[in-house]
Amino acid sequence: GVQPYREVLSNIFGPHNREFVRALVARITELEGQGPHLAPSTTILVTELTKLRFFERVFQRPDEAQTKTEAETEQSILRALLALNTEADDAEGASMAEVKHLPGVPTLVRLMLITHHATYDLSQDETHEVIMGQLAKFIQLFRFLEADPEYTPLLTAFLRHFDCANWEEYARRIFALLQPVLQMLKGPGWMIIEVKPGAEFASDCTFLDHFILAEGTSLIQEDFLSTREFPLYKVQQGKYVIVYPRFVVELLHKGLFFRLKKLNESAKPRLLGKKDWGSLYKKSFSEESLLVPALNAMLKPRGLALSGKEIEDSGALKKLNNGEPDYYFRRGKRVILLESKDVNVNKDVKTGEKFSEFVEAMRKKFYRPSSEPINDVLRETAVLQLLNNIRRLLAKQLPFDTDYNPKNLIFYPLVVVHDRSFMMPGLNVLVNSWFQEQVAYLRQLGMFGGTIKPLVLVDIDTVLAYQDHMANADNRLVLWDALEAYYDYLQANPRQYKARGSRPLSGQEQLNLAKRQATSFPDFLADYAGRRLKLPALSETQRQLIEDFLKSSAYNQKIKHVPD
Repeated sequence: GVQPYREVLSNIFGPHNREFVRALVARITELEGQGPHLAPSTTILVTELTKLRFFERVFQRPDEAQTKTEAETEQSILRALLALNTEADDAEGASMAEVKHLPGVPTLVRLMLITHHATYDLSQDETHEVIMGQLAKFIQLFRFLEADPEYTPLLTAFLRHFDCANWEEYARRIFALLQPVLQMLKGPGWMIIEVKPGAEFASDCTFLDHFILAEGTSLIQEDFLSTREFPLYKVQQGKYVIVYPRFVVELLHKGLFFRLKKLNESAKPRLLGKKDWGSLYKKSFSEESLLVPALNAMLKPRGLALSGKEIEDSGALKKLNNGEPDYYFRRGKRVILLESKDVNVNKDVKTGEKFSEFVEAMRKKFYRPSSEPINDVLRETAVLQLLNNIRRLLAKQLPFDTDYNPKNLIFYPLVVVHDRSFMMPGLNVLVNSWFQEQVAYLRQLGMFGGTIKPLVLVDIDTVLAYQDHMANADNRLVLWDALEAYYDYLQANPRQYKARGSRPLSGQEQLNLAKRQATSFPDFLADYAGRRLKLPALSETQRQLIEDFLKSSAYNQKIKHVPD
């Protein structure tokens, strides 16, 4: 998250720079006073992006003789950070000048999306609930790999690489790496790991060395790929610094996925044969082992609920060339259509000056390329697949469910993504603008009946976190009720804006409205379910899974050596 500038200054400067800091604070206070609409807390001196870029540039420079005093060095560090701020601001400005309009996206929402598209996943605080959710997925993934002989070669190679006898030993070691991050959530702390002396000192150091940026490493700087993979810096034997806490948390699941992928692809022959790890992970694990059971718990007791696999296996859509939704639910007039998309953002478009390329990449993943004219061919991408099945339902072409009046149907189109970075402010507005464009076109061609609600993006971690709450028979949290509340939230609050008559919105009111419009469904749900309903963002299923694993004999068994 954003660090207060006074805290940044106290981290950089020692007492020998007291006068310099006092003058700097006075200047910042003066600038804040020139903009009365700004509160002191809005002043950002150093961003997360700037800190990471500074680290990577310094890391790659050769050691040089000390020619400055400590006070001068500290001042030089600040000037370097501010210069990197300017680089980022220039890139953002170039994007604003290049993409001056996005149809269906309000101007301020567009500017928010430009600001966040390259840095969103760097700037989000890791809450205790988010980390626990990642722990649960970590356990589930290893149990998935262990249960199927098809993945034995990959799991064996992974454990051999880390010199662990079993995945529970790997879990013990990687969980220990999380302790400093968890401690920082409770209050300020140092990002230092010191290995305890003892019989396992050497093996503990060897394990941590798998995650260090080695001296002389040529960094892949796009999206900080090298630092994400190796988020530790080794000061000396037994002493390590965490470069960036979020990247340590990513080691639990996102980083684990990419390490397994890299391990499979680098082996000759490949450990999974001709099968692609990414495709297997998405379909067999992410969808069938995580998402579908959660949706079943939430929806099957409430109406007709069918997974895409159930529909496919039934052969109901064979004559229609399949194209089944990834999940289908209907209760009375309410229909939830869901598409699951485990897509990633290419590192090359996650830079501040390449916003137009980012928008085009999103179009290709969720809609259609800008070079392809709008048409009524509905296939492949989430927007088109959702509308294909809405069109089928309105024409009563889905044989597994026909007992309804099409004109009365209310459609809730959902896209589940498997990476939280797609929850950046404003992206839902952009994708929904393409959805609405296609809806309007199909309406012109004669697709009548039903009420089609706005498209909503939600990440799988949010679905898993609230699965038990939404399955609870007390009906405090029901999926379509939460969606309706979200739709209401995105609109201007009638009590706030109706009484004003013809008076235009002030600048602050416009900004507040844009923030509402740009809010993702998970961020809204955290407030709606958490603050209002007092429901934690961690399911009982996940909590119990973690608790049982940490108490298990397999996890608590100490292994002194790895068998040959």
